[in-house]
Amino acid sequence: MALPPVRAFLPVVGVLAALALLCAAVVWGFLYLEFKAPFKGAAFDPVSWQQAKGAVGIEGCQRCEMVNDLVVFRLPAQATAVAQLLGPPDKTGQSARGHEGCDAYLLGLDLRVSAWWNEAWLYVCYEKGDKEKGRVAAAFPLVF
Repeated sequence: MALPPVRAFLPVVGVLAALALLCAAVVWGFLYLEFKAPFKGAAFDPVSWQQAKGAVGIEGCQRCEMVNDLVVFRLPAQATAVAQLLGPPDKTGQSARGHEGCDAYLLGLDLRVSAWWNEAWLYVCYEKGDKEKGRVAAAFPLVF
């Protein structure tokens, strides 16, 4: 019995490739909507940042929307300037993503933002964990 020609399998391979691309797009979209989109959308405003401290519920993540603008464009390089801009951190001496001595700012509590988490934090980490002399080494949101 002879094997069928390779051309006979091309439509099946094309359908499988299209399904794989569709699945990858769905997964990427889900991850973007869950973990990136909530942290974009609003320009950082120091007054709004302070007013949103401790907010919960339907308006619970006003700070979340400002994080991308804050981290990318406005976060100062020195620890003292960070404290002046953001106010006192909610937690100090935290460890995250391989950094020690990070300050953590509560962004908000809001199930509306994501079905998988309801507590979001902004971590600001300093070089070698030395906040007193330190320059900002990293800043990123974490969700729990």
